[in-house]
Amino acid sequence: MKGQAKQELDVFKGVAQARAGITDALQGHDATKEADADLQLTTQLTILNRSVTEAYPQLKSDQAFLRLQDELTGTENRVAVSRKDYNEAVELYNAYIRQFPAVITARFTGAKSRTYFTATAAAQEAPKVDFSTKPTGQ
Repeated sequence: MKGQAKQELDVFKGVAQARAGITDALQGHDATKEADADLQLTTQLTILNRSVTEAYPQLKSDQAFLRLQDELTGTENRVAVSRKDYNEAVELYNAYIRQFPAVITARFTGAKSRTYFTATAAAQEAPKVDFSTKPTGQ
């Protein structure tokens, strides 16, 4: 995904630089610079068009990011549901071992009430995800 994001970034940087070049050339009223900037912009737009329409190279990082975002959201939801289910089970268990006749059996077997799950402060912090295009270790 990082490779796709870097490739997409390179293509869009090239288009942005070409657009800036043509804007500068138009403001300077220099026909030679305008022609060069127009050629550069045309070249970059051709690369962009080929990347998108011919899928070479593929610019699908937006889909990859969306899939990752969906996966992270789904994981958060599964953890929240599991935490809720666990705490509900603890609540039922604790209530059960306090009621007659289970209280007698609980004392005899040494059953103790359970504690609810509460996340630590560190666990409540969102994980850091690095989408930088620099390779790891540099």
